[in-house]
Amino acid sequence: MFTMRKYRTNDFEKVSNLIRNVYTKQLAPLNSKNANKIFLNYLIASKKSFGKAKLSLIIEENGKIIGVLKGKILSKSTLKVSTLFIAIRYQKKGFGSKLLKKVENNARKIGIQKIILKANPKAVNFYRKLGYEKTTGIRILKTLGNLKIQPMAKTLKKQRTKP
Repeated sequence: MFTMRKYRTNDFEKVSNLIRNVYTKQLAPLNSKNANKIFLNYLIASKKSFGKAKLSLIIEENGKIIGVLKGKILSKSTLKVSTLFIAIRYQKKGFGSKLLKKVENNARKIGIQKIILKANPKAVNFYRKLGYEKTTGIRILKTLGNLKIQPMAKTLKKQRTKP
């Protein structure tokens, strides 16, 4: 059985293991050794930021964390999705979409109008299918060892109110 819930501080170890596993197997080959080392060190140091991100979600199967989304409110109208990872064996089964749609709905409820993110270039089509658009060309994050990212954004439509 799959459940979705808010991220809790005691989830960090399991979440960081999930991210490390997915990153190492799928994303590390796309980046330099230096970028990978910096990213993994950044992950270790990000425990506090996960706890402060008010719209972070976990998806579980029978109590096992299989996905995570970290959403941070930047302003009254903007949310930044800085992390979205799904365990490899659960990818392409709709779990990433479910997490993103849930955070979009939660964001709408508090007046957020726009979601921004920095996508892995391999994930651009996934985000496009969900209504996100490229905001610029591919960028290189020098602070993360020349990690390649694709900035994207989505303007949220207002929720319909029932008459």
